Amino acid sequence: MSFIKIEEGIYYYPFDDKYLRPNLFYIRGEGKSLAVDAGNSRKHRLEFFEEIKKQDLREPDIIALTHCHWDHTLGLDGFEGRSISTEQSKNRLAEFRNFSWTKDSLKEITKQGFMSKFSYLYMRKVYRNDPIHIPDIGESYKGRKKLDVGGKIVELIQTETPHCEDSTIVWIPDQKIVIIGDGDYPSYKNNVEFYDKERTLSFCKTVESLPFEYYCGSHKRPLNRIDGLKQLELLRKKAE
Repeated sequence: MSFIKIEEGIYYYPFDDKYLRPNLFYIRGEGKSLAVDAGNSRKHRLEFFEEIKKQDLREPDIIALTHCHWDHTLGLDGFEGRSISTEQSKNRLAEFRNFSWTKDSLKEITKQGFMSKFSYLYMRKVYRNDPIHIPDIGESYKGRKKLDVGGKIVELIQTETPHCEDSTIVWIPDQKIVIIGDGDYPSYKNNVEFYDKERTLSFCKTVESLPFEYYCGSHKRPLNRIDGLKQLELLRKKAE
């Protein structure tokens, strides 16, 4: 996997659908750096960090999460820097720590509706017999949170999405880059894709209010403004 530059100081480590690995984003400031999402495992995050080192860049001081789902959070295992998420994400992960995350218990967790069958199959593929550690988030926020990443302002915006209830989008205003996480993906009801109309329209409105030039999702290549707006229009139609 290569480390891809979007704009000056903004990079991403590409997604891999085979193992449900999302894009991991890197934002460089002066003497400070931020990662967006931690990856689906410690191994995933360490590979990401290795690519950062190859570019002679600084390891992230902070990891900000777009939401609580396992493929975006479990890479925090072993990370010694700061972590930040919405209060909802932090609380949700705390709930998850009440479960025994063993190979045998994953079926029961899925049966109880805490995880989709889709995620279950990928988690089994990624972890096999390896232990699963649910992270504790260091910092949390509600609404909006501005981070000063070595002089570069990055805004975390808690946003309604069709995907889940604890989503954040990440806005980099000086370079007009929006990172939406899984925001334009559906949720699942009884393991069937579902786009809640109200939440979908709210997400589209929030993203369209930003003068973005790059629209960056977690499991696709970054899109330019024209294609990003087309994606939002398609999303509206799915929710009708």
